[in-house]
Amino acid sequence: MGSDPTALRGRLTADSTRAKGGFTLYSLEVEEVSLAGPGITGRASTRARIRLLVRGGPALEAGSFIEASSPRFPGPPAREEGGAAAGAGVSSVSGAAGRASLAFANAQGLTARPPTGLLARLRSILRAGFHAALDRAGGGGATAGLLVALLEGSRDELDAAEGEAFKRAGCAAVLSLSGQHLSILAAALSLVLKPLGGPRKATAASLAIVFAFVFVAGWQPALLRSLVMYALAALALLSDRPQDTRTILGLSFALQLFLDPAAARELSFCLSYLALAGLVLLSPRFEFLLLPVLPVALAKALAASCAAWAATMPLAAASFGAAYPVGLVATVVSAPLVAAFLWWGLAGSLACGLVPAASGLVAPVSGLIHGALFKTMDFFAAAPPLVLSGTAASLVPAGVVLAAAFVYALPYAEHAYGLATRLRRPHRAQGLPRGRGPRHVQALRPELPREPDCP
Repeated sequence: MGSDPTALRGRLTADSTRAKGGFTLYSLEVEEVSLAGPGITGRASTRARIRLLVRGGPALEAGSFIEASSPRFPGPPAREEGGAAAGAGVSSVSGAAGRASLAFANAQGLTARPPTGLLARLRSILRAGFHAALDRAGGGGATAGLLVALLEGSRDELDAAEGEAFKRAGCAAVLSLSGQHLSILAAALSLVLKPLGGPRKATAASLAIVFAFVFVAGWQPALLRSLVMYALAALALLSDRPQDTRTILGLSFALQLFLDPAAARELSFCLSYLALAGLVLLSPRFEFLLLPVLPVALAKALAASCAAWAATMPLAAASFGAAYPVGLVATVVSAPLVAAFLWWGLAGSLACGLVPAASGLVAPVSGLIHGALFKTMDFFAAAPPLVLSGTAASLVPAGVVLAAAFVYALPYAEHAYGLATRLRRPHRAQGLPRGRGPRHVQALRPELPREPDCP
């Protein structure tokens, strides 16, 4: 006879997030399970990680201790035959966490305590102040909700219609804190700090500030990946051993999995690394294909969009059952607006944090940029998605993979077999460096295989 878990106790590994249907999602590391069954009652310790969905649950910060009474798992948890009842109950929680990582509970049965400790209290104070500054910079309402989603990572105040427009336009990744946000923050810090202390001191100071930003925003997978990569690149630069992006990406992937092996099962973790791997490996190949026929700026932007979409589309389609090809164009069109909104949001929140009265000047500009961005997303959201079911669910992602492989191999094929004049239009002089830059073929066409060094 087995026993069923009657209560789960543990700590949140990340800030709670809002989910569909009025649910609140908690990433919970279970520390203790209360068990009850025929002839047995007790408690057992475990280290299972689950996602707990509570309809109407409160917003809680990482590190909060929660107790959920009468948790429900989707489907019958697996039980061990012939084992002890307590062991079977614990294995049911671990089994459910390993298979679905999902449980449900009622808000009435949820008890929460805020995180304790100096760092936790400091984070709460900083997060509350940053949130208030963003709210002033956005003037409240939908504009502030989007600013909070983009710069703080919380979608609790994001308008539901706006979130759906981003999703249907194929730009849902824009709403997730990622490398784009950190790169804008790092660029702003470098612009301010480099004239004051030189490149090395500016790199060290920007690394500390970026770490503080991630500490306040939360250890989300995409943001943590960006932080690890930025830290590795900065340390390599400070030690006079700069590395290329592929090396930094591989080191970051290995280090993050070493520290948190369970992250490999998270969809956001996989999509984050796939998107960046696509940018690193495929973006130069798409540029090689597009530069002869498009202006340089447009070719580079479209190449980056195609590379990230081709790398993530198979996994995203398998997970969601649909793809949004319109995102290839929507990402390119909305990128300047997103960048402007992020830059203005950072500068405006800093101004409003120091001088609250500056909200009267900052908020109207934020509203104008937000209005243009929402209209852009709403326009592209009208395009129908590519619904994948049956045989198409396998054939379409396979076709995308084969097309990406062809684009990746094309420069090598042209170089090896001299097919440039037959496969594609000749290059125009758009991509050539200006001024007295190098004119060696390897500088002009870095995507081609390198010639062996002469002895």
